[in-house]
Amino acid sequence: DEYAIFLARRADWFTPESIADLKRFAEDLGRAPHVKTVTSILSVPLLRTRPSAFGFPVPTSLADPKTDLVKARAELIAHTQTAGNLISADGRDVSLLVYLDVGDEIRSLEPQWARAQGTGDVAALEGLRPRYVAALDATKVRREAMMAALRATARAWTPRLEEPVRLSGIPVINVNLV
Repeated sequence: DEYAIFLARRADWFTPESIADLKRFAEDLGRAPHVKTVTSILSVPLLRTRPSAFGFPVPTSLADPKTDLVKARAELIAHTQTAGNLISADGRDVSLLVYLDVGDEIRSLEPQWARAQGTGDVAALEGLRPRYVAALDATKVRREAMMAALRATARAWTPRLEEPVRLSGIPVINVNLV
């Protein structure tokens, strides 16, 4: 999977206003062309913020307006998957992962290409080359369109945050280098 990482900073992400802004920001990022999905602290299931039912946790998320934000903050900052990945230890920085909708052609050709390269199968490489190059070109077009829209979204959101939105990830690096 290819994804771009957006880092946003705010003094407190655990207020109703901040949650609403984060939701709008994620939605704006999700509207960019060729975005498959956006992952953030909004999409993480919270298991410790509601009383259990019959001994089982009742999952919720920050997207639910009834979520106890104090408990949600404590859970996310200590969560093994989100801590240091989707949220900083102090809760001021959040990351949003924006996944590129990679085409089916490159998904099917990439393993074949890698296998042929690994075995040194020149005939297989030559047979795959035209389709593989076309699929790479299509992926490049998708990646560039997505990144142009995502950068515009980041610029639009920067004035609403404490610092400029920072970007990283394979699509960002690839578009910058190419």
